[in-house]
Amino acid sequence: MSGTSDVAGLPGDPALFGGVLALVPIEAVDGPFWDATGEDPVAHPLAWSHLTLQLNQAQVTRLGGKVATIDGGGDFRVKAPPGEYAVCYWPGPAGGLIWRCSAVELPTEGELNAFWGEGGFHIEVVN
Repeated sequence: MSGTSDVAGLPGDPALFGGVLALVPIEAVDGPFWDATGEDPVAHPLAWSHLTLQLNQAQVTRLGGKVATIDGGGDFRVKAPPGEYAVCYWPGPAGGLIWRCSAVELPTEGELNAFWGEGGFHIEVVN
């Protein structure tokens, strides 16, 4: 997990220390996810990168999701079946205000890159 900056000459934080990722199967985002957050649905995943939502770990579990803790060095390990997910970022402990979400299709195995900055939160599979 790393920080980025859109401001010329500023590199952003090289690593964001701590926090948690919530991984929610994309099927749950069609209705139950928005019901749990109390927010109006946002259909396009690119618009999720600037969302601020209230969601707790029990709700993520009920939606069929998983959580992944970001360690002190910015590293995390996702233990979820392959498939499409909405991935949301809690900057602190799981279960509070989520700062942004992104969509990703998880492979069976591989490496992910997550980053947060002025452009929002994004996660992608590293080729």
